[in-house]
Formats: sequence, C-alpha cells, structure tokens
Amino acid sequence: MIAFVKDGPTELANLARLCAPHHDMKTNGGWMLGGGPGRWTWVPPLKPPSKGRLDRERKVASEKAKARAKRNKPLQN
Repeated sequence: MIAFVKDGPTELANLARLCAPHHDMKTNGGWMLGGGPGRWTWVPPLKPPSKGRLDRERKVASEKAKARAKRNKPLQN
C-alpha cells in the first residue's frame, strides 16, 4: 500500500477503510498498517508520541477542518 500523502493512488486496491479511532492512531499516533485485505496488521511506532503531542496534533487538525469548512460554506442570501 502506498500512502495517499506519498502520492498513492486512490483506487480500491490501495485503500483501507478505518474507523475514526484507528485512523487517528495511523495519522497522529505513528502506527503503520501492514498486510492487506483479509490480513491487516498493526505495527506500533518505535517511539510512541506523548499524550500532549497527540492532543496538540488533534487540536491543529480540528482547527484546520473548521477553517476549511468555513471557506467552503456557501454564502447565505
């Protein structure tokens, strides 16, 4: 699998459906997803991030999402 942020294709064979907590583990927690469909494995980070770092990264991601939603909000008449 090639990560989307590393220009991986957005085709079904290259995607893994993750619930929100597991997506957070992969995106912010340093965990990696290995294997493939029917044989997925989780690889923990060598040095797990601190709780403070995770909290900061989640806050930044939340603020970015709010700003993006605000920019894309249609104008009200």
